[in-house]
Amino acid sequence: MSSDLVLEAKGIETHFLSRGEPVKAVRGVSFSLARGEKLGIVGESGSGKSALALTVLGLLDPPGKVVGGEVWLHGRRLDLADEREWSSVRGRHISLVYQDPMVALDPVKTIGWQIAEVIRRHNPAIGRAALRRRVVELLREVGVGDAERRADSYPHQYSGGMRQRVVVAMALANDPDVLIADEPTTALDVTTQAQVLDLLDRLTTDHGSAVILITHNMGVVAEFCDRVLVMYAGRIVEEASTSELFAHQAHPYTEALLSAVMRPDQLPRGPLPTIPGAPVALDALPDGCAFAPRCPVRQAKCELEPPPNVELGGLGHGKAECHFAVERTKAAPALPR
Repeated sequence: MSSDLVLEAKGIETHFLSRGEPVKAVRGVSFSLARGEKLGIVGESGSGKSALALTVLGLLDPPGKVVGGEVWLHGRRLDLADEREWSSVRGRHISLVYQDPMVALDPVKTIGWQIAEVIRRHNPAIGRAALRRRVVELLREVGVGDAERRADSYPHQYSGGMRQRVVVAMALANDPDVLIADEPTTALDVTTQAQVLDLLDRLTTDHGSAVILITHNMGVVAEFCDRVLVMYAGRIVEEASTSELFAHQAHPYTEALLSAVMRPDQLPRGPLPTIPGAPVALDALPDGCAFAPRCPVRQAKCELEPPPNVELGGLGHGKAECHFAVERTKAAPALPR
């Protein structure tokens, strides 16, 4: 592993058993993450984003099962780790920000106590005074006013946006190398959403952490991410830098996702486009391209043959899993230099 790489996933396969048949939620996914990088993982609900994150974190519960692949953090293989090893890694080297902060917060314990518990778990020798200072420092860092007093408040005494900041503070408590944020802005208003994204952005600058942002919001991706993975039916169907992806889409699914986003520089001309149909059933995958039944440019071979995963680096793009990725990329306008 390169010294700049902090996290690497290789060929991840995650299944859920349903009525005796495997639901193939993640199918041979590989990606890497560099220090200080902000990586977006996007796609519709059911595309495999959260299942991939839980697999990487070793948090997949039955009926979920990891049936293949490897996860490496700083050259340490995690997918073979037992729960004791994972306990030394989670919260210290890799942390998770939940979509719903109340999932992570105990309603009967103070905010300060809960942050302190995260710190104490990986620093058992820390003294009470130093622990209190660190808790207050973290709350101030994530923008909680009057942090000394608010540390003694309970979760119900915080607004939704403030609770999300607390969850970020807990994830930051031990300066992790990687932070995975699973839909951290979905339930927030636009102003609070921008504040949380700014907080995560400062995390990469001030702490050198890498961030994986899981979202269905392409506007958030455009504002925050350096690179994007587009997932559909458990596969990465396109990967590119954010600027490349928004300038040109090598996969029709990515194009469809972006077409459904309201752009602030354009007035709407009627209803936004939608992607016809529904995502393919993951326990009854077709022989060909999983997106073919919904694809407006499909041809006969799309329904018969699995699409190749094409490297498009020579054409100024990332890669895409489409029979026509090369032709689509060649036909696209050149990116400005």
